[in-house]
Amino acid sequence: MKIGFLIILAGVALGATGCVGTVDGQKTAGLYLSRDKVSGNYKFPLNTVVEASKKALQNLGQLTRETTLLESTNQVRALEGKVQDTDVWIRVEVASPQVTAVTVQARSTWIGSNVPVAHEVEKQIALELAR
Repeated sequence: MKIGFLIILAGVALGATGCVGTVDGQKTAGLYLSRDKVSGNYKFPLNTVVEASKKALQNLGQLTRETTLLESTNQVRALEGKVQDTDVWIRVEVASPQVTAVTVQARSTWIGSNVPVAHEVEKQIALELAR
């Protein structure tokens, strides 16, 4: 009886896990239980913000991937990396001719969202742009 209950409980736990969409259009394992993104707008060209995002990610952790997303008419660049054992995705896109939008998403492997890390990365991008 106890073994049957444990098997059912394990099946429910496995069925409850899912996928979460990332800001670069990919999927990652996990549950969306709370907010995991932080955004900011900057009056700098796209390439300047992308370079600042790369430096910020490298200063706080490591940059693992850089891509150009071709899903929309706007220019969209995406970065992926690791900061403090947390997966981080950064989406940089032109919001208007003078404004570039940045969205930072951070997710830990087991905990889920990690807003403090996302906020720290976004703040570091702003500091890199101020230099």
